[in-house]
Amino acid sequence: MGNPKDFEGSWPSKQTAFNGRPGNWLSIPKPYRGSSIPHQGRYRFFSGLLNEEFIMLNKVHIIGYLGSNPDIRYSQGGTAIANLRIATSERWKKDGEKKEKTEWHTVVLFDKLAELAKQYLQKGSLVYIEGKLQTRSWDKDGEERFTTEIMAESMKMLPGNNGNKSKGGHSQQNDRPF
Repeated sequence: MGNPKDFEGSWPSKQTAFNGRPGNWLSIPKPYRGSSIPHQGRYRFFSGLLNEEFIMLNKVHIIGYLGSNPDIRYSQGGTAIANLRIATSERWKKDGEKKEKTEWHTVVLFDKLAELAKQYLQKGSLVYIEGKLQTRSWDKDGEERFTTEIMAESMKMLPGNNGNKSKGGHSQQNDRPF
């Protein structure tokens, strides 16, 4: 079909897919063309997706505001564990009307990150979290429950109101989701 450089700035058609080696485009057989192909040609489909050598990635990056003070506890072994509730918001206009959607994330920090959260973070703090998703389950009243959390690998405290008083002694107002 041609060189991938021919497709710079655009995606290949539904009938082509890149097999993971530069300059080597493959034709997708007719039964798989069109709506039966996920994302309908918006993304390049690598043949490596079905290969055992394909590398997986579980990575999360969020920037948001704490909805409450960090919840700190200690394991029986003395390891500090902090739970954070972080709000991230997305804003857009539709038909001239402002819309907003807020997602709440549960973030779990361990050891020194948990201690830092306890010492420096409070409700309203702006924070950057990098980590991975992890789902856990438990049994409650005979019913199995699930939750998905972000297991933090790093944290950065970002400048902002941070829930503190401003120089004038008044709390700064903004349109936070809580």
